[in-house]
Order: sequence, then C-alpha cells, then structure tokens
Amino acid sequence: MNQILAWSRQVDAKHLLFMFDSCFSGTVFKARATPSQPPYITDATLRPVRQFITAGDAGEAVPARSTFTPLFGEAFAYHVVDSEKRLKYANGDLNRDGYLTGGELGMYLKTEVPKHVRQSPQYGKINDYDLSRGDFVFVVAPQRIKRKKPPSPEQSAPPVTTAVDPLQLELAHWSAANQCGSDACLQDYLNRYPEGQFSGIARARLSSPSAPQLYPFTVKATPADAGYASSISSRPTGRV
Repeated sequence: MNQILAWSRQVDAKHLLFMFDSCFSGTVFKARATPSQPPYITDATLRPVRQFITAGDAGEAVPARSTFTPLFGEAFAYHVVDSEKRLKYANGDLNRDGYLTGGELGMYLKTEVPKHVRQSPQYGKINDYDLSRGDFVFVVAPQRIKRKKPPSPEQSAPPVTTAVDPLQLELAHWSAANQCGSDACLQDYLNRYPEGQFSGIARARLSSPSAPQLYPFTVKATPADAGYASSISSRPTGRV
C-alpha cells in the first residue's frame, strides 16, 4: 500500500479515485503517510550498480570547450517551477519526486546537449545482471517558493515633504544677520540674497562710515587751581 500511495503522489492528474476489490485493501487507510523515501528509491540504493554517461557516441569527437560539463551542473539547478504547488524542482528531476537518479541524469543530458552541439550523449549500466539492478541517486528536494510580503502602508506611501516658503527662509536669514550686526553677517546675507528684500538696508549699513572713536583727554591745571586745591586739603571743614 505504501507503493500505491507513492505512485498516487506522482500522478499529475487533479483527481484520482482508487477502487480495490482485494483482500486486506483496507490497509491503505492505515498507511496514509507516505514514507519519507519512496520504496523504488530505497530499492535502487540498496542494489549495486555500475552506470556510465558519456559526452558523445563512439564515433564522435568532443570539442575542447565542453558543453557537456556545464549542462551536467544545470541538471542540479532549480529552474523548474510549479506555480500551483509553489515549488521549484531541479532541472534533471524529470518526475519531480525530489530525487535525481543516474537514469534521469543520463536522459536529461541526452536531451539537452544536442540542442547546443552536435553530440549525442550515451548512458546506461554495465552489462552484468548483478551490477545493474540499482541506480545512483542524488537527493534534490524541491524548494518552497516564498511568498512576497505586500509592502506595508508606511513603505508604499510616498514620503511627505513640507514645502519651505522662500520668503520665510530669507526673513530668517535676515533676522539672524540683523541680530548679529557685524559686517560679516550682513555680507553673508547679501551673498545668499543679492537681490533680497533687505539687500538695500544691508548694503547701506555696510557702506556707512563707522562711528568716530572717542579718545580720553586730560586738562592741565593752572596755578590758581593748584592753590585752591592746597587750601581745600589744609582746611577739610571748609572754614577759613
């Protein structure tokens, strides 16, 4: 029954109905779980085998630049997509069971190589019954195709930008320059806004002469002033 379940999973039909009119057929319901490894794969790996795959036929020359070798690698690449099951399979996994046998590999190369060069790959087993009953098996488990998450509203919405009023920006620069009051600050405003609203005021303040500097001065005392000072010092009460 395990073999029947394994076959049922390999059939591409959408609906299958199995009817059994045989003894012990009810065991199919006790063996619902498919073995982790199909029975035919287990049987193939338990039996000995000597397999051969060649790049061409007996009378064919192989070019120096091989096509056979890269296509051998392509057999293990995951390019076969099953959209319904959302799975990817290796190119050489012809029956999509997650295993690539030596027979499948030989068939894949025999089909693909002639599409690119005039070569006819050959494959087969040794002509010996005891050494030809198994098969070489590679595990190429199908890969699950990840669902793309829809972008969140924050990611999909365009960034919100706030427009800056150029007049307000100029006013802010002029306010800073006006508070600073130095020639450098006024000149910085003019460099930014040579034709600004306050450019005339800034130029006028830059071109106006600086306030005259006041220097300290001394007054020479006369002889009368000296005598008056002497009398004040000798009579601090002010009486004569």
